[in-house]
Amino acid sequence: MANEPLGHVTLVPPEERVRLTTSEIKQRYPDRWVVLVDVDDCKTQILGGVVYAHSPDRRALSPTVKSLRDTAVFWTGPLLGSLTLWQLEHVDSAV
Repeated sequence: MANEPLGHVTLVPPEERVRLTTSEIKQRYPDRWVVLVDVDDCKTQILGGVVYAHSPDRRALSPTVKSLRDTAVFWTGPLLGSLTLWQLEHVDSAV
């Protein structure tokens, strides 16, 4: 995953798509934007799901997200300043 070009998207192979908690996702895919399918959530918080794709570049995931239904996208790295997860998810309406 290190040194990937900014627009690179990695699709997780079907045989590796397993349900993970957000903690497990953050450990497995550090400092990445991840696209989750089959999402576990409780209205205001993502609890886990199945990682479908990941990238260092959120905008690069837009075509992938648009091709799927019922997804969630979130950042696995540290948040900048006082930004909340909700703010990060709503910064770019293209994804």
